[in-house]
Amino acid sequence: MDADKTAGVYGEKYTYTNAQGNRVTVDYNNRKQALEDLKEYYTILMGSMMDLQEVEEQIQESYLDMMDEAQEKFREQIEIFQAIDDIIQHDMNLVKMMYGDDTSLAQYYAEQQDNLATQMDFQKQQIAF
Repeated sequence: MDADKTAGVYGEKYTYTNAQGNRVTVDYNNRKQALEDLKEYYTILMGSMMDLQEVEEQIQESYLDMMDEAQEKFREQIEIFQAIDDIIQHDMNLVKMMYGDDTSLAQYYAEQQDNLATQMDFQKQQIAF
């Protein structure tokens, strides 16, 4: 193209419909048109890259929000386990005050142990998550 100001692909007319729906005929027999085409496609490419970057940022923000929400749900579950433990502890104290007998506490100790084991398993799952 530098030698004779023409090139094979720019040696003919080309008609197409642009993004606005208009029919455009381009004479590809000159360097100016080649540079204009390059500029147009570069602008389109850069716009697409900016759109892609925005989408990537939205995905990253959504992922971080989801992680925060999951962490909050884990905290809520741990609080529930702690509340159950407090109730069991309270019941154990009532039974001990009423009967003064440690043999009836065996069931409450077993329940407390099961709750603590469940809480520990849940925390292991949280760590794995």
